[in-house]
Amino acid sequence: MFFRRNYFILFLTAVAVFGSLITWYTYRNAKRDAEASLIARTATVAQLVEEPIISSFTFSEADLSNPQYQILKKEFISARAANPDVRFIYILGVQDGSVFFVVDSEPEESEGYSAPGQVYPEVQPEVLRVFESGVSEVQSPYHDSYGSWVTGLSPVTDAQGVTRYLVGIDIDSQKFMMRPLIEASFPAMLSMVLFIIACALYVLRKREMELVKTKSQFMSVASHELRAPLTGIRWSTENLLKQKHSEQTQQILEAIHDSSLRLLSVINDLLSISNTDHAFIDKKTFVELNLKSIVRSVIAELAPIAESSKIVIFEDMCNEEVRVMGNADRLRSLFLNLMSNALKYSRAGGRVQVSIGVYRHFQKRLVRVTFKDEGIGIPQSDLKKIMQGFYRAGNAQQHTSVGTGLGLYTCQKIAQAHGGDLDIESLEGKGTMVIVSLPFYGK
Repeated sequence: MFFRRNYFILFLTAVAVFGSLITWYTYRNAKRDAEASLIARTATVAQLVEEPIISSFTFSEADLSNPQYQILKKEFISARAANPDVRFIYILGVQDGSVFFVVDSEPEESEGYSAPGQVYPEVQPEVLRVFESGVSEVQSPYHDSYGSWVTGLSPVTDAQGVTRYLVGIDIDSQKFMMRPLIEASFPAMLSMVLFIIACALYVLRKREMELVKTKSQFMSVASHELRAPLTGIRWSTENLLKQKHSEQTQQILEAIHDSSLRLLSVINDLLSISNTDHAFIDKKTFVELNLKSIVRSVIAELAPIAESSKIVIFEDMCNEEVRVMGNADRLRSLFLNLMSNALKYSRAGGRVQVSIGVYRHFQKRLVRVTFKDEGIGIPQSDLKKIMQGFYRAGNAQQHTSVGTGLGLYTCQKIAQAHGGDLDIESLEGKGTMVIVSLPFYGK
């Protein structure tokens, strides 16, 4: 079901949506953590700045000779050097609506140096908002003449709690965004890998289905083409066997006849497998069926064989109507094969019991069809391999030479194609019980 086109598209959509949501969530949280870290750093610097000392500055070049200014300047330069991701550390003041620099972390000979009292013409609205609100804030990436920055702003207040100055820390926007992007890349890459794996599995499964279809078509054509000449050989040898021949000629004709029968049996099994594969791929052939009627028709067909071997067929079927969804021909082939096996490997005078019941497995109702014989049974060493193609148990080969080892394999394929399964319980010398479970159709 997963590999059907509509379900596959739905799965890919779910992977893409889920991956996008996880990526966005991871990026958002990592960005929030980075912003919180930047605010914590600016707030720490702001707490170390003494507002009365700043207010004693003249905000002019005269401050360059002020010892307190020089001490603060050196501290900012050292702090910037100790933090490689930081580009600028500075204090801003405001007067008559104009924002100006009080002190920064740049040496006087640096290109990025701002003199005391120098107006900041490219000030962003967020700066004025922090002056008004007194709440620390991170300024989104913005561009000025020095580059592209993410800025943390924290207020420096006076004794009355009024914001007088702002401490700002500028970090290169690319460096700032690197950590959130790296953290978000993991779920993004994981989603992409899942997407690629799903596409690869779909392509491989599609090719596999095409190969199965091609194989089934080949087996079907080959079986039909081989059946015609083998049928001709069979009828010809049967007609010749009705005539009188020498003993040697009679033996040769019987060998040819037996070989043609075995080959026809193999071809019929191969054709059945081919049809089963088609049924597995396409379930449009399924209709509502009365399972009891199908099983009883199989019993009626094989009753003469049972009578000739003096085998008693005992029916044990539930009273309620048992209906399933399936292909009538394939299910009939399934039960005919299992019933034939039960009779073929039973001893003369034995009994074969055919049971049909309905039971509940978790929330589902299942139909159980059981074929139980008192025949030669299956050795434990062969039991696990018995449903493999072209495999026959050792005692079965001794009991009869007729058989291809494809019967139970085909039966299991048919049961699974109908959403069910086939199980075998057996004791060598005691008998075998084959259980077919199918989904019950109806309430």
